[in-house]
Amino acid sequence: MRRSLVALAAIAALSSACDRNDAWYGTTTPRHGANELWLNNGGEPEWFDPGKCSDAVGGVVINQAFEGLVVPDPASLVPTPGMAVKWETSADKRTWTFHLRENTKWSDGTPLTSADFAWSWARVLDPKTLAKYADQLYDIANGDAYHQRAIHVTAYNREASALADAMAAVAKVDKIKPDPLGKGGVFVFFAEPSDEIRTKAMAAAKALGATAAVTGPDALGLSTPDERTFVVTLEVPVPYFLIKINTQYTFYPAPKHVIQRLEASGKSSDLWTRPENFVSNGAFVLKEHRFRHYMIFEPNPHYWDRASITLDRVKLLEIESYVTALQMYKAGELDYIGENTSLPSEYSVFLRRKKDHRFTGFTTTYWYWFNTNDPALKDKRVRHALNLATDKQRIVDAVTKQFQIPASSYIQEGIAGYKKIPGETFDPEKARTLLAEAGYPGGKGLPPVTISYNTSETHKAIAEAIQEMWRKELGIDAQIRNEEWKVFLKNLEQGNFQVGRLGWTADYPDPYTFFSVFLSTSNNNHSDWKDRKFDELVDFANAAEDPEERLVRLAKAEEYLLDAMPAMPIYFYTRSYVVKPYVKGLRNNFQDRHPWKAIHIDPDAFAKGEVEDGNGGFVDMGK
Repeated sequence: MRRSLVALAAIAALSSACDRNDAWYGTTTPRHGANELWLNNGGEPEWFDPGKCSDAVGGVVINQAFEGLVVPDPASLVPTPGMAVKWETSADKRTWTFHLRENTKWSDGTPLTSADFAWSWARVLDPKTLAKYADQLYDIANGDAYHQRAIHVTAYNREASALADAMAAVAKVDKIKPDPLGKGGVFVFFAEPSDEIRTKAMAAAKALGATAAVTGPDALGLSTPDERTFVVTLEVPVPYFLIKINTQYTFYPAPKHVIQRLEASGKSSDLWTRPENFVSNGAFVLKEHRFRHYMIFEPNPHYWDRASITLDRVKLLEIESYVTALQMYKAGELDYIGENTSLPSEYSVFLRRKKDHRFTGFTTTYWYWFNTNDPALKDKRVRHALNLATDKQRIVDAVTKQFQIPASSYIQEGIAGYKKIPGETFDPEKARTLLAEAGYPGGKGLPPVTISYNTSETHKAIAEAIQEMWRKELGIDAQIRNEEWKVFLKNLEQGNFQVGRLGWTADYPDPYTFFSVFLSTSNNNHSDWKDRKFDELVDFANAAEDPEERLVRLAKAEEYLLDAMPAMPIYFYTRSYVVKPYVKGLRNNFQDRHPWKAIHIDPDAFAKGEVEDGNGGFVDMGK
C-alpha cells in the first residue's frame, strides 16, 4: 500500500510519541476552561438544517441543537419525552397524538407550538424544499401524494375504470389510490410526472365532471387542535414510527418565524443557519462558525431542561484528517475524538491497550455505490464481478483493523430480529467468468473506472486496497479520486461519479432504514437504480401485520436487491474511539449518539479513580 513521505513521517513521529506513553494516551487533565467540551466532527457540514440534511456530519450539529417530540435515552436509545411530555396512539395504530410541554420556546424566546411541527414536517415534504429525506415522511397520510405532486381527484361519481382510462390516455400511470384519510377522492401518480402531464390530467378529470388539483399540504395527515396538541395520521400502521421519529432528525422542527422573515426580506432562507440568524429548540445553540475550522455552541437559555446542562461551551472542530485529530487529542486539544472521526488503522492495536480507548458495536454498513447509468457499470454482471473480486476479510484484517465484520449483504444481523442474508463472498474465479460474460475478458475493453472517496486516511487506504484487488484479479486499472466532503456529496447527488464510498447508519433500530435508501423515491439512492418490483416487495413486507412475517418478506426484498447489486457492501462497522478520563456521561450505544446535555467535565475524575467506561461502570485504574 502506497503512502506519501509526509504521511510516513507523521506516522513515525506519532508512533514514537505513543511509545513513551503508559496507560493513557496523552493528557489526562483538561487544557481549557472549566465546563467546556472540545471534540471533532470530521469535516464541514453540507447542511445542518433538519429538513435538508442527510449526512452524519450535519447530523451531529442537528442532534445537539434541535429536539424532536421524543428523544433517545443516552444509553439504551429508548424513546423518552422530549418536546412532547406524553403521547398516545389509536387502536389501529394509525393515529398518534402528541402533547407538547407547557411554555416550550425557541432559543430566541419565541413560543414553540404544535403548528411549528406541522409546518416543519410539511416543509420537508414540499417538493420545493428538495429534502433528501422527504421519503421518510411518506408514512404520513398522503405524504407521497404531496411530495410527488399527485393529482387529487374529487367529486367523482362515475365508474373508476373511466377515470383510470382517462389518466392512462394522458401518460403512464404509476398508481391510483383512495384517500387514506377517508375524505373522499383519489390520488393519481404518474410514472414520469411533469407540469405538462399534470395540466393535461386535470383537464381530463374535469372533462369527466370531476374536480382535480395538484395535491397541497392541506391533504396531509397532520392537524393541530390547539397549540400544545399535534395529531399525526399515518398512511398505514407503522410498527417502528415512534422509534423512527425518536432518532431521525428530519422530524425535528425548523424555526418557521426565522425562515419566513428572511424570505420576506428578499434573502435566501438558507441563511437561517448562520450564527447571526440561528435559532434552535434543543439543548445548545450555535454562537460562532468559522467555516471549515470549528463551531462554538452554548446552552440554549430557553431550553425546557436547561437546569440539567452543566457544560458552558462546546467547541466542535472540523478536522478531516484522522491522524491530525488523534495528535490533537493526545495534546489535549480534543477531549473526545468525536462521532465522525475514526481512529487511524495504523494505531488500532496500540490504542486498544490504552485505558481511554473504548470499543462498541455500531449499526452502520460501509459500501461502495455503483453508478448504474455509467457505461462501465450498467451491466450487473460487471458489478457482481467487482464485488466478487473484493476480499473484504483482508480489508478488515489488514487495512481497517478495527474488528469490523466483512459484509456480503447490506443489513446486519439482529436489527429488530432481522436475519442476515448470506450474499456473495470473495470468489475471483467467478468474478473473472462474469466479467468475460459481460464482454470484458481480462478487463479488456471495459471503460475506465474511478473510485471516489472523501478525504480520510482510512477511505484512501480502502480504495487503494480495492484498486489493487481489481487490478490483480480482473485486470482492471481503476483510478482513485479524493474529494473534500461537501464536493464529494454534491458529486454523488448529481451522479458525477462511477464508484463512490459511503456508509449508512441506521436512523432507527429497524431494517427498513436500510431498505429505504434503495427505493425509487429515495433522494439518497445514489446508484440511480430504480426498480418498481423492489419497491413493491418492500411495501408488501411493511404491510404484514405479523412482525415475524414482515422480517421474512424483507429478507426476500434484500435477496432481490443483492441480485441487482446497486452498491457493493464491504463491512459492518464497529466503533473504536478515545475519550479523556475527565469526560463523564458519554455512554456507548449502537448509533454512537452522545447528547452533550448528558456530558459533564470532572477534572478530578482521574485523581479520584472515577473514570467511566461508557457502559455504566468504571475503568480499572490499576496498571
